[in-house]
Amino acid sequence: GPPPSLLLGDIDRLDRGTSSDDGLFTNIDWKLSKVDPALSSRVRSPFPDLKITSVKEIVSTGGSVTIDEIPRYGGRHLSPEEFHRALLGHDDGSVDDEGKKKEIVVIDVRNTFEHAIGHFVNPNGTDIALSGSSLNAEAPAVTTTADNSDASLQGGNTATASSSATVTATPAINPQMTNFTQFDTQFCSRNASSLKNKRVLMYCTGGIRCEKASAMLRKRGVDDVCQLSGGIHRYLERFGDKGLFKGKNFCFDQRVAIDPRDCVVSSDDGEENDDGRATERADTDNGTMPQDGSDNIVGKCVECSSPYDTISGSRVCTVCRDLVLVCPKCCDKLRELHCKRHADWKCCYFTFLEVFTSDELTKQLVELKQLRDGLVPPTGHKCTRKTLSRQIDKVQKRIRALDFGEVQVEKDAPRRCRTCMQSEDICDFKCWGFWKQSGVGDQNVDRKRKERDDDSVGGGVDKQTKSVSHADNVSVGANVEPGPDWNELRLGPKCSVSVGKVVEVKSWGSGSNNDCVAVEWNSDGKNGSNSKPQIYRWGVVARNGQKMYDVTKI
Repeated sequence: GPPPSLLLGDIDRLDRGTSSDDGLFTNIDWKLSKVDPALSSRVRSPFPDLKITSVKEIVSTGGSVTIDEIPRYGGRHLSPEEFHRALLGHDDGSVDDEGKKKEIVVIDVRNTFEHAIGHFVNPNGTDIALSGSSLNAEAPAVTTTADNSDASLQGGNTATASSSATVTATPAINPQMTNFTQFDTQFCSRNASSLKNKRVLMYCTGGIRCEKASAMLRKRGVDDVCQLSGGIHRYLERFGDKGLFKGKNFCFDQRVAIDPRDCVVSSDDGEENDDGRATERADTDNGTMPQDGSDNIVGKCVECSSPYDTISGSRVCTVCRDLVLVCPKCCDKLRELHCKRHADWKCCYFTFLEVFTSDELTKQLVELKQLRDGLVPPTGHKCTRKTLSRQIDKVQKRIRALDFGEVQVEKDAPRRCRTCMQSEDICDFKCWGFWKQSGVGDQNVDRKRKERDDDSVGGGVDKQTKSVSHADNVSVGANVEPGPDWNELRLGPKCSVSVGKVVEVKSWGSGSNNDCVAVEWNSDGKNGSNSKPQIYRWGVVARNGQKMYDVTKI
């Protein structure tokens, strides 16, 4: 990528605005990060390019908060220093209807798995009875030492505390979200009335989600709402591990999670890095328990409750596909994983049924029906009941197939990826999002590819011919149909589609290889579209070296 000085120069020009962009990019809180070279040597760059897209909503709310409502209902922005003082109760604060200082409530408006590995703690917090949230069930109160001096916040870049105190802190409220729309439909709708006479401090990763979340609360009558400007990112630049954020900050790229100790803008000797920003150290998932820094681990394995905070794309709940914390020891014992929300389903809900006998499936069927019938009133649990009903149908079909001898029990069947449904010899269980180019799977792919290429050269294949992949033979406008590696568990029955048109050739990961295609399907077999483009593999190399083609040209 470009040198930091060039990039910062471009940002300065955008901040000033030009006649061509009408000031579109002014007043943006640009966040810069340096990537540890160790990460770049292991995976492709987390920031390979810059893409600017016009969208209806940066953070989807289902239309519950419009752009025009944000200035009207948005919360008060607090700088990292102001947020820190507010947490400690050292600011002026607000008073309630009785003239007493308002109770402080700290809310994490990120997803549950993000809260699980790192969150703010509230030194003045008490357990508050809120519906659909978690205070200390997953993360108990902790004893922490934090900077509590107002003087140390007045200037300078370092976060050294001039005086400190040991306090018992309550973790920030976790609204138990798997997607952001749930903050309004579930958390706010149930708890707004309980928060109306309290002071709410909320935060997210970079401050974007708080713009919508604060408006959601204020539209429901909660007036005293403050949000951390710049989010956790800016706070950690200022305070590092000396503040009130404990654990690691999840980020949606190959870095995965960032340790607060690596985020302070200034080094210990007071000199800034060459771009004036923090150097961030990437976590690794090498299959072993953390050996150092355990004092900063707030996450716990959902199975054995041992300290563990490594988020991995290979570990997702088999029901909802939410990321889940499961340590390697427990993961090795389980064929499928379940998050805390679906812990009660772990004995009866499985995506892959080929290993179970008819008797075992019958027991699952009984438990599934009990779970579904226990959700009353039905109108209040439509989605959950629908999920269980679909699984009941699936189990019943499998039982019938076994009874009629159409299928056999496969006790030694290999584990399969919950995302792409492929077996572990094909998929490294990191086949989606920014996980695609990470981990041991890529090293294995590289080795297999080299062996295959060496064999091809030894067999008299010209090097230039060998370097041209099958993906080079597809282009925008080509007609395609389901191919040899079409997986019906993941993509649906082949009969559900007929002819599609390639509308884009792109990369399955974040690199430059054209190994996947975006296809618009048309059920009548003519060019055109009656659905949104879907992404399919076109030459993606599996762990065993095999190239995978979900579709093929007609």
